[in-house]
Amino acid sequence: MGKPLPASYQEGDAAAIFNELVNLLFRQRPLPEPLGETLVRVASSTTAAPLIRDYALQQMVYVWWREPRLPQREAIEKALWQAIKQPEREMAGSALLALARLFLPPRASSGLDGKPLTSLDVPESPDAAGRQVATVTSQEVSSEILKILRNKKSHPAVRVSAMRAGVMLGAPQLPEEALKIAADPQRELQLRMAAISAAGFVGNPDLTTKVLSKLSENPLLKPATDEALKMLGLRIKAENGQR
Repeated sequence: MGKPLPASYQEGDAAAIFNELVNLLFRQRPLPEPLGETLVRVASSTTAAPLIRDYALQQMVYVWWREPRLPQREAIEKALWQAIKQPEREMAGSALLALARLFLPPRASSGLDGKPLTSLDVPESPDAAGRQVATVTSQEVSSEILKILRNKKSHPAVRVSAMRAGVMLGAPQLPEEALKIAADPQRELQLRMAAISAAGFVGNPDLTTKVLSKLSENPLLKPATDEALKMLGLRIKAENGQR
């Protein structure tokens, strides 16, 4: 404290400090009233570092779950919605995942990509107003997901996030879009692998098995297809009432 910043101080250092400060504020009871407004202001800033803006977007969902005031919730929703309207920017992916999570119970989306949602201590159950999103519908978000996947100008990382968000929301047409992308050798490898994973979660069992079995012949895709086929098998057992 009180010492000058080192010459090697970079954007990542500032972002890490910002993230830790938000973590500490989030754990306060009650939640500091200005926190939601501050995150919206940071995410919407044209002068803040992109990584810090991205962190602000990621943290918004956890404030939203604990924010009882409707105007503040609406401001968070609008900030996330505005961010996904710029899919050429990488932070749109963080906004899309955060926006999709507003429609789910806390922790419900953990495990979809094999990673925890956050290091934050999120309550198991939101307040009574939770998941009653005021300004957008899940159908509107699902529609944006498909637009992002089909938009050639979308950032590659944002398309991967769109695939994951589509699984979270059960977006209509995602199964067909996922298989189409998975089978397209012109698409980025990371996106194809995300599409394969999505197909395992939401794809039609017969068609998905056929397509993924064929794709498993590609050694680069085989790890993803093996996991997706395993998930597909679990889904089929669950639907048939088997253990």
